[in-house]
Amino acid sequence: MITVVGALALVWITTNSVIRPVQVLTDSALRMAGGDLATPLEISSAGWFSVRRRRRDEIGALADSFEAMRKQLKRSMDETQALNRELDHRGGSAQKRSAGETSNYRF
Repeated sequence: MITVVGALALVWITTNSVIRPVQVLTDSALRMAGGDLATPLEISSAGWFSVRRRRRDEIGALADSFEAMRKQLKRSMDETQALNRELDHRGGSAQKRSAGETSNYRF
């Protein structure tokens, strides 16, 4: 009986400390792949009294790397979109000038 209780405790600890955080990382990676770069990634360890604290182990380091990657991708995408809007604006202005210049010509 003690062996069964010990095995169940080990399964519970493993599930809470390894499997769930990896599932959260996987879900976050899928969201990022789908284009959601706005949702921050947070993996914390819950203590016995529901106190949430940042993980300071390998899973926490991996989560920090994912979050840094998400932020950098978001910055890059935001910059690219801003540059595209600027180019669209410049292109629209150039097309209007070009159309105005050709209307002055008589064939």
